[in-house]
Amino acid sequence: MRKSLTDLIYFVTYRCNFRCGTCFFAGTMDAKAEGRRRELSLDEIRKVSSSLGRLDKLLISGGEPFLRDDLAEICRIFYANNGIQYLHLPTNGFYPDKIYTCLQDIMSSCQGLNVEVGLPLDGFKETHDKIKGVDGSFDKVLQTIKKISELKKRFKNFRIYVITVVNNENINEIIPLCEFIKKNLSVD
Repeated sequence: MRKSLTDLIYFVTYRCNFRCGTCFFAGTMDAKAEGRRRELSLDEIRKVSSSLGRLDKLLISGGEPFLRDDLAEICRIFYANNGIQYLHLPTNGFYPDKIYTCLQDIMSSCQGLNVEVGLPLDGFKETHDKIKGVDGSFDKVLQTIKKISELKKRFKNFRIYVITVVNNENINEIIPLCEFIKKNLSVD
């Protein structure tokens, strides 16, 4: 019996602009020099993709995937070579305009691809920013959700969801945070 892959988890970068207290990866790599050095080039990605055959799902990971300026091209490579039907993209949501532009590019050039974007809310402003290690990160996530929600109007195969890592610092905010998300954010 021949075995084949159906899903691929691909760490596109080690780079990240956050140092989340809940991340298994935080602090393990130099975010700039070493992280960029270890990224595959587009030619290397094409070779890997060409060797895999058909895939159902591509789950992008990292670091922060949107730090790669060629993220849309990477997604197009797997769409063209492997016929992926589902794409999962997590992001810390710190770059609303860049994320919107990249997602619009992916959705326009990979018609029929089901795209899910996961954004973190690990509490309300003070708690979230403390856990993420970046002041203003809560506000950036809200801006990103608002901005990319516009894509849901144009693309029925586009979903947004919120990821929360429950821990001792945010446990008392979880239920109010869920209510806030349901009431104020356009997520699936």
